Amino acid sequence: MRNPKGLSVICLLLVLLTAHTVSAQSSAGDASKPNLEVQLHLLVASNEPGEGRLPTTLEPIVKQLRSTLQLTNYRLTATFANSVKNGNSLESKGVLPSDAFAQGPSGPVFYEFTLQRITASEAPNSSIDISQLRFGLRVPIIMSTGTPPALANINYEPTGVTTSLTLREATPTVFGTLSMNKPNQLLVLVISVKRTS
Repeated sequence: MRNPKGLSVICLLLVLLTAHTVSAQSSAGDASKPNLEVQLHLLVASNEPGEGRLPTTLEPIVKQLRSTLQLTNYRLTATFANSVKNGNSLESKGVLPSDAFAQGPSGPVFYEFTLQRITASEAPNSSIDISQLRFGLRVPIIMSTGTPPALANINYEPTGVTTSLTLREATPTVFGTLSMNKPNQLLVLVISVKRTS
């Protein structure tokens, strides 16, 4: 008769060895994935006089926007730069200052964006797939104003865009526009993704 205790020990060792090998292969696979740099730009488009300074990487897209949206002035409000491992997701939340939208909402504006499964194709300078891209703002809306020392009644309303997207690597791409509280003014959402390693 065979020793059941010895057989159990051998089975346990085989299971542990197999688990360690699978874990090591998974870690090696993750290490070979490139890091991606994600830049999200918020532009305010309007017909107000003056011209905001823009990064040179955004100039070609703004030239196209001028003919498409019929708005003449584009101002960079915010840029968010984040890194993520290829194939993974990214989420960010924060607060924009109240002056981020000139003569816009009175009070801070809360932002949140999520990018699910950001995947760069194998060939360099090719496509980036984002299975779901969600960008949202919670903006203050003044419901009523009180006389001092009373405070204004402000509600925060959600606004945003949700989409899936394929874009060319390192190419700024418009993925949405949002109306603002002033006529002839839009918030333009631009994303760019490139490999860093």
